Amino acid sequence: MSSFKENCEKYFGTTNFYEILEVPKDASQKDIKKAYHKLSLVVHPDRVDSPQKLVATEKFKVLGKIHSILQDESKRKIYDDCGEFDDEGDTDFNWMEYWRSLFKKISLKDIQNFENEYKGSETEVRDIKKAYESCKGNMTKMMEYIPFSNPESEPRIIEVVRGLVDKGEVEEYDVFFNEPAKKRRLRHKKYQKEKEEVEKESSENKARREQFSNLEKDYIGSESEYADIKNAYESWKGNMTKMMDSIPFAKIENEPRIISVVRGMVERKEVPKYDIFFNEPLKERKKRHQKFQKEREGVERNSMEDLETVANEIQQRASSSFMNMITSLESKYGNNKRKSITTGKNASKKRKISKK
Repeated sequence: MSSFKENCEKYFGTTNFYEILEVPKDASQKDIKKAYHKLSLVVHPDRVDSPQKLVATEKFKVLGKIHSILQDESKRKIYDDCGEFDDEGDTDFNWMEYWRSLFKKISLKDIQNFENEYKGSETEVRDIKKAYESCKGNMTKMMEYIPFSNPESEPRIIEVVRGLVDKGEVEEYDVFFNEPAKKRRLRHKKYQKEKEEVEKESSENKARREQFSNLEKDYIGSESEYADIKNAYESWKGNMTKMMDSIPFAKIENEPRIISVVRGMVERKEVPKYDIFFNEPLKERKKRHQKFQKEREGVERNSMEDLETVANEIQQRASSSFMNMITSLESKYGNNKRKSITTGKNASKKRKISKK
């Protein structure tokens, strides 16, 4: 595994933090953060094509560590005085979370705007120059280092390099200007295949989301949900936080309806009345809502992984009844010590939520 110092040299051509961020040594914290943000957007792993992800991820890690050192005044002073920095540790550090804690959520429009600003800019010219020199004119390898690059970008990249050669800024590599047609076709074929795979996966994910949404609609307000709410209420003696972990598809927006359902059960004397449920401390409710919100944001950030989970759930539903699927989820994720919410004679009773 390459060291941090080696990766600086490998991916940015220097070990000088300020040169990598393209800021002067006396740059303010605001300017350093701004430079870090600008460069990290270019190499953000979620915003590059599949062939570039590995290199982009390593660049992203390097930039994150550089910023973490320079934003700490004591570490920055040591680096400025000695040119030394911690080269150990941080191997398991989540630099993506570090980045998200510093900057606002980026929308698709933000990415598109940045891409438009990047193409044709001095930054892109510098990146093309670095890629050309590092890869010695190997276009296939260069494409992995140049952000937003694709087969349509190649004529522009060739034009930029031709200008650099004419000005004597870089050496002329014959392999670049006279690339074998077979090699170019293989690169384009690989790119097209990866593009089609992404489009196919996107289409499949959309179908999964729709199927999952339909399953949720069928469950909400059903007899199965009624039985699950009742069993969760009795099992956890009215502890709403634990109930929410037990009821499928439960979320913050569902709480008023769950309360209404339980109130009806209490009025019909189907279940005992637990004061902790109807008079839940505000602090407990806020804590639960914050947890739900954090988990929701995590799901949004890791949508591909979440969709894979959804796909597995859908497959389970296809091969068994809905309640058996919940049992399976309990077995996989639940506390083995707790009582299953899908067992017990009450679970088999059929009731409508609207029943009085």
